[in-house]
Amino acid sequence: MITVTLTEKEILATPNVYDLGKLVQDRFWTQKKKADEMARILQETQAEIPFPEYEGEPKPSDVQSLSNEEQLPFPAYDRCVTCGAESPYTQDLHIDFRIGYVEGGGQGCFQPAKCSK
Repeated sequence: MITVTLTEKEILATPNVYDLGKLVQDRFWTQKKKADEMARILQETQAEIPFPEYEGEPKPSDVQSLSNEEQLPFPAYDRCVTCGAESPYTQDLHIDFRIGYVEGGGQGCFQPAKCSK
């Protein structure tokens, strides 16, 4: 899509509709030529990008080892110290924002009435 923009000064300086139409048409063809040239350059540039050949499975030396924090795809959740059920609270959530956490004891069930032990 090509957008042709005219300033107020250009519109007011154009004496009649025919000349204004000619100005818009000239501006359009100028923009169209620029867009076509940019598309051609982009297409040529993309064709020249070399891609390495696929050489099968990666070797162990090619794989970088990650620390434990980087290997965890999801945050670790605390478990109830009584029954072991997973709580809805991540280990990095401050204890002031948890239900059932006992200072010095650990995370209890967030629903004590439903704790299985």
